[in-house]
Amino acid sequence: MLDRGQSLEFTILVPDVEAAVVLKALAWQSRRADKDLVDIASLFEIVNEHRASLSLWALDRSPLIGVRLDTTRALARLLVMLDRGRVNRSLLLNQPPSRLASLIRKHVNIASA
Repeated sequence: MLDRGQSLEFTILVPDVEAAVVLKALAWQSRRADKDLVDIASLFEIVNEHRASLSLWALDRSPLIGVRLDTTRALARLLVMLDRGRVNRSLLLNQPPSRLASLIRKHVNIASA
């Protein structure tokens, strides 16, 4: 037990935003869980707000290979659903589906899919 001003230091590893998008996009593709859509919407809001400082972000580059290409393909499938209105707005931080669709198009090289 810590008391009297004692402290405990520790280090935790936090994945970068692109790794989180990759994980959530591929998870959504395989299980279609609503919680994955909520997380994808949140992550793309973060990307949009902080893109300039995300040095590891490469989903908007070309050519895409490997896991980045797989992620882009999963996001392209999600775009189809968003464009057709098949995603409930309550899963997207109460934003219209077009908001997430535009963020994906802005920050991901969908043409590579």
